[in-house]
Amino acid sequence: MKTRNKILLATAIYLLVFSIAMIVIFCCKGSVPDTLITCTLGVGGVVDVMTTVVACKSFKEERSNEII
Repeated sequence: MKTRNKILLATAIYLLVFSIAMIVIFCCKGSVPDTLITCTLGVGGVVDVMTTVVACKSFKEERSNEII
């Protein structure tokens, strides 16, 4: 398994666990920690990491396919 796929798998598992944890917290407490959600999913969060990994890989593939 390539490193990129390992990173994407790890972040997908993290997001799944995070989502389940937020649902459980909401059911128990009646609210969720908004700051934690913003930090995780907001700018610089997990979604941005996944996007950056995929974008960098795509950029490198495009550059290697260019005719010089």
